[in-house]
Amino acid sequence: MNGGLKITTTEVFTPKEASKEFFNGTISYWKLLDMAKSGEIPYKKARGRYLFYRKALEEWMTNTLGNIDTKITKGGSNNGWIDRKKA
Repeated sequence: MNGGLKITTTEVFTPKEASKEFFNGTISYWKLLDMAKSGEIPYKKARGRYLFYRKALEEWMTNTLGNIDTKITKGGSNNGWIDRKKA
C-alpha cells in the first residue's frame, strides 16, 4: 500500500485532468483554459480538444518558477502571472 498517495503516470492530460492531477487543484479548469487560449501555457489542440503534455507542463513550471523567484528578489509580487502581464 502507498498510504493513500496517488501516483499518476499520465503523459497527456485533458484540462480537467491537468487541473486536478498535475496542478492539484491550484489552477482551476477554467483558468487553465484561459491560460491556454492566451498562449500563456503550452498545449496542443486535437479535434477541438485542449491537451496538455506532462513534459511540456513540467518545463513550463520550471521556467515559471524561475521567473517568479527572480521577480521576488527584484521586489516584484509573488504572483508571476500578474508581474509578467505588466512587463
